[in-house]
Amino acid sequence: MRMSRISGSHLLAVLGLLVLVGGGIVSVRCTPSPITVGFAGPLTGPYSDLGVQGRNGAQLAVERVDAEGGIAGRELELMAVDDEGTEDGARRVADELVNADVTAVIGHMTSDQTVAALPIMNEAETVLISPTTSTPLLDGRENMLFRPHASTDRAAMVLGRYAAQDGSCESLAIVRDTDNEAYSDPFHRFFKQEYTAFGGDVVLDLSVASRQSPDWRSVVGRIADANPQGVFLILSARDSAQFIQALRASEYQPAVFSSEWAMTGDFVRAGGRAVDGTTLVTTAFLNNPTSRYQEFRRRYRERFGTEASFAAERSYNSVTVLAEALRHTGGNADGLPKALVAVEDLPGLLGPITLDEYGDAVSSVHVIRVEDGEFVELEEIPVEELPNPNGLQQ
Repeated sequence: MRMSRISGSHLLAVLGLLVLVGGGIVSVRCTPSPITVGFAGPLTGPYSDLGVQGRNGAQLAVERVDAEGGIAGRELELMAVDDEGTEDGARRVADELVNADVTAVIGHMTSDQTVAALPIMNEAETVLISPTTSTPLLDGRENMLFRPHASTDRAAMVLGRYAAQDGSCESLAIVRDTDNEAYSDPFHRFFKQEYTAFGGDVVLDLSVASRQSPDWRSVVGRIADANPQGVFLILSARDSAQFIQALRASEYQPAVFSSEWAMTGDFVRAGGRAVDGTTLVTTAFLNNPTSRYQEFRRRYRERFGTEASFAAERSYNSVTVLAEALRHTGGNADGLPKALVAVEDLPGLLGPITLDEYGDAVSSVHVIRVEDGEFVELEEIPVEELPNPNGLQQ
């Protein structure tokens, strides 16, 4: 069970503490202790682009909340820990954050790590708000996990349909990373079922383990032997970039499609011109003209010297959602889950955020292509027009 916490009201009660000094009485004003919020993500290793961007986005949001007066007179304070992008690391830092008695945790940044840490958070009754965990395996469950973004089932279906129809790709090879299986497996399943339902043929289905440093030239050779018209990747940004560079260095030149996992600045920086023409899908397209988002981008560039990715945007939104809920609990952890599911039409960087009774959200889907090193929107599919994943085999 959750350890007891000193409430904000108890802390405020000591602000007027009287202290006897040299026979006189003086009034001492105490500063309320901060509300500590954990951040858990891969700050090192192959997935560190997600973790570093996520931490930075969360930090910017914490600073904004504090600049606006904090929560019930208390500042937010971010405690960032490195889960190393592994399940063991996720469990280790979950214990660390629970023992530190944090009010809530922003994280994890990959689905496998969230699945690993969630039992610990559930037992401790500590809220976990994940910016980027999007596996549909966690949809519709009452637990301590909250996700202010959509799961990937509909996005995978949109891309599968697009590849078969608009992409004019009659045959595909699929390459997926099993080191993040909670994400890659359902994305693979929903994409493949929709792609084949619209006439596509998957001629080769490959699994790799990113932590074992795959030989991408060898993988390209196997795919070239099968000679499909396209390749679909469920890999991290760095692995996707390395694969595509190996692909473009060969004589075999198929169309390339990718999940949202690769859609960070590292994909373009590491891949260079080789990644131009790649088609991706996302629930958070970042070339948004709203002043709120443009201000966020400007602040991020000034502070960290690079462009914000979807991981930074979603972490910023996650802290925004948490802060809104904390305002309703007076800064206390008690009642936080109830306050979170009550979030409705909260202004986010890319639009309003609403959580359902399970703490999940639904959003539109964007089909994106890399052109001249930039992510360019090809199509937006609004929520009401998205395919229904419930009819597909689970």
